[in-house]
Amino acid sequence: MDIVSLAEFNSKVVGNPSVLSVVLFYADWHPPSIQMAQLLPALATDFKDMKFYKVDSDKADELRQHAEVETIPAVVIQMGSRLIESIHGANPPALVSKLQAIAANPPQPEAADDKTGSGQGEGGSLEERLKGLINASPVMLFMKGSKMQPFCKFSRATVEVLNGIGADYATFDILMDEQVRQGLKEYSKWPTYPQLYVNGELIGGWDIIKEMAEEGTLKDVLPSKGGDQKSDAAAAKGESSLEDRLRHLTHQSDIMLFMKGTPDAPRCGFSNQIVQLLDMAHIKYDTFDILSDEEVRQGLKEFSQWPTFPQLYAKGELIGGLDIVREILEQGGEEALKQELKLN
Repeated sequence: MDIVSLAEFNSKVVGNPSVLSVVLFYADWHPPSIQMAQLLPALATDFKDMKFYKVDSDKADELRQHAEVETIPAVVIQMGSRLIESIHGANPPALVSKLQAIAANPPQPEAADDKTGSGQGEGGSLEERLKGLINASPVMLFMKGSKMQPFCKFSRATVEVLNGIGADYATFDILMDEQVRQGLKEYSKWPTYPQLYVNGELIGGWDIIKEMAEEGTLKDVLPSKGGDQKSDAAAAKGESSLEDRLRHLTHQSDIMLFMKGTPDAPRCGFSNQIVQLLDMAHIKYDTFDILSDEEVRQGLKEFSQWPTFPQLYAKGELIGGLDIVREILEQGGEEALKQELKLN
């Protein structure tokens, strides 16, 4: 069954807190996505207590962003508003294995009584565990994903800020432990993620972190590592090194396309469209998959002052994204594009 909007998702998935919903985010032009979509009817037969849906990511961008899905295919398994599991990439065996494990030990729907009433012994045990995690490092970030692979834009932005000031910190992926994810909200009285703790005390979430970073006070609350001048010099060297690398990549070929995926296997609709336009215009170009390197992905946004992908470069100069390329072709055709790309 297709879901085409955020409102429909909220109605069918979030609005059914006692039902396990399996939602596939896919694109009908993407072969691995199609492979996953073809599994759903059989899975629906094998797992009759679950509801199966699919979402065309290109036609439901608001829902895709709400679910924090950045690559396709992706499967989100929820019970109401509670995330149970998420699987990224075309991996049918992993999906079947997850569903079998969930069917064998299904999660219990959240009841209002469970949150405030009984279970103090259990609560005490969880509280001790949370205290241990919060104090596992002088600076602890509870986030979605990891430093190398954040799974939401707020976690990614927090990692960028902390890395940018040379912070020494540890992380915990709350997507890997639903008990910690839900328990920490109650423990900290903070309903969202990421959450940053310093010496066991909650600093706050992304809005607080962003504000402190802009004011220049965030570094002041972090434990001193000693040798700050050396750290600052290393950070400056790292920034210079990244800029040199980006400059080299943008000059790697006369025409360079920074995209999600490859020309043979694009990983988003916009990348797929720009590849088709360049191919139809008989443009020879090289590509770089920004999903393979988070440092390049984030760094290029600053380097080019262009916040989205794909990005097309000619002899090291940014031409623009899909909209710019499409506009050039619509107004002047292939020759106009070749002239813009300095190929004439």
